[in-house]
Amino acid sequence: MMYATCEPCPMCVAVMMWAGIKTCYYASSHRDAAAHGFSDQHLRDYLDGSDKSAFDMIHVTQGREDCQAIWDEFTRLSAKP
Repeated sequence: MMYATCEPCPMCVAVMMWAGIKTCYYASSHRDAAAHGFSDQHLRDYLDGSDKSAFDMIHVTQGREDCQAIWDEFTRLSAKP
């Protein structure tokens, strides 16, 4: 369970999801925050696909084997006995 002053931003939502938090109680909305100069709307627009202008995401395949080795090690280290 999480209590927050304001509706969590997309980064905070991601952390809560990874942490397994199932419920978040908040008072102010992201629109309330924007009215006071703190807007995460650009993040929300990017994540919902309505704004692609923030930056380009380019998937490269060179070095993929090295990355796979890192994932394999992560899996080995996080395996439950």
